[in-house]
Amino acid sequence: MSEVEREILRRCEAGEQGCIATLIRSSGSVPMSRRAKLLVCADGSLRGTIGGGCLEAEVWQRARDVIRDGTARSFRSALNQEDALESGLICGGSVEILLQPLGGAAMADVYREVAALQAGGGRGVLATVADAGVDAAPGDHLLVCADGRQVGHLRDAALRAAILAEAPRVLREEMPRLVRFRRQGDPEEQPDEYRGAEGGARVFLDPVVPIPTLFVFGGGHVGLYTAQVGAMVGMRVVVVDDRAAFANRERFPQADEAIVAEFDRVFDRLTVDESSYIVIVTRGHRHDETVLERALCTPARYIGMIGSRRKVKVVFDRLRERGVAEESLARVHTPIGLEIHADTPEEIAVSILAEIITIRRARLGLVGKQAVCRS
Repeated sequence: MSEVEREILRRCEAGEQGCIATLIRSSGSVPMSRRAKLLVCADGSLRGTIGGGCLEAEVWQRARDVIRDGTARSFRSALNQEDALESGLICGGSVEILLQPLGGAAMADVYREVAALQAGGGRGVLATVADAGVDAAPGDHLLVCADGRQVGHLRDAALRAAILAEAPRVLREEMPRLVRFRRQGDPEEQPDEYRGAEGGARVFLDPVVPIPTLFVFGGGHVGLYTAQVGAMVGMRVVVVDDRAAFANRERFPQADEAIVAEFDRVFDRLTVDESSYIVIVTRGHRHDETVLERALCTPARYIGMIGSRRKVKVVFDRLRERGVAEESLARVHTPIGLEIHADTPEEIAVSILAEIITIRRARLGLVGKQAVCRS
């Protein structure tokens, strides 16, 4: 769960007022993530970001109106040359932002379940109405869990059924999308303006998936900075070392877990799945070999091992002798990290996480497909 989502949950539980701003549609080069979300609090303070600059200022001003009247709405904004000069960005895209008031206990129930799903490895789709349907209002939301449970408020039975039918696709692709559900026919992606109840309603579908876990085997210098960068990009971080001095809360305050255990036994204590990323940076090739052999028996999305080509050959040859198949060894990213001529432990950590991010985005079909403008 992101920091802004945790803050939304906390303030809903406290019964506070506020406005959630969510990017629901974009085209061209835009200054934010596809998952951009901003919370404007009743006191005017902000949590998260929707891109900064003049756009964020406009969101803040419109959000104040939403807080006052309690009515959800969306608006579109084109990032023109004047905006670029003011904000220091060079963007030529357009965005649509959904503004919705904090929903108290009902919204807290939804976000509490989102947190539980992500922490427990569950999956779901959070649907938020952007335009009114026959019996739905902007801001109405429904969390559809992969196990069939539903949390939230959406009275429009036809719209609810359409969302349930579309949810599996959103979960497969793991990317948010804005869809117009028509009363007749298939859902339409990237819809134009809503054309009234007879045309259906536009709904923003946001996948809820497990937070990716970064397993760092080895608490030395490279492991230290890899854990730091992993936490910074929003991953759950688990550090493993067989020495207590190199796997503890004092050394790794940003880690979710620091485990002291023998490398050949620790996998029995770990939950490694397709949202897991394994980084092997222990203090010696024997330990690397031990970890790698066990890691190859898991469905981890990524397995990377540090070391020279000579060391890698030695490790691979020993594993081949023990019957490890070539297709298994082909899963290993080594030498680890993107080739950025990294030298220091800090730079190596950056290259490792850059490779992991590339793997994640490639899986979602995003590599080379999104122009993102940054300040």
